[in-house]
Amino acid sequence: MRYQLMFEGRAVAQSEYRDLAEATAATSPVPVTLVDSWSGKQLPVPARESADYRLPDQTLYQLITVEQRKIFAIKLIREITGWGLAESKAYADRIG
Repeated sequence: MRYQLMFEGRAVAQSEYRDLAEATAATSPVPVTLVDSWSGKQLPVPARESADYRLPDQTLYQLITVEQRKIFAIKLIREITGWGLAESKAYADRIG
């Protein structure tokens, strides 16, 4: 596959078509990089629109209540949504 979406150094998705890879990157719930595997160059990723994210509430609930990792959950919420600390903490408080 020519285009790869990379997250933390690992390929998480692949596509032969650049427009499909860009659309996938733009709606990804986590920040990814788009790499052209033929040239090895990193390509620009379109900006994510705030309305496209979906928070994994079940995962966050488990992190907060079962695993007692509320700070990590807040960091995850901030990364996914782009919200500030206060908004992310308020959301985490509502979940758990």
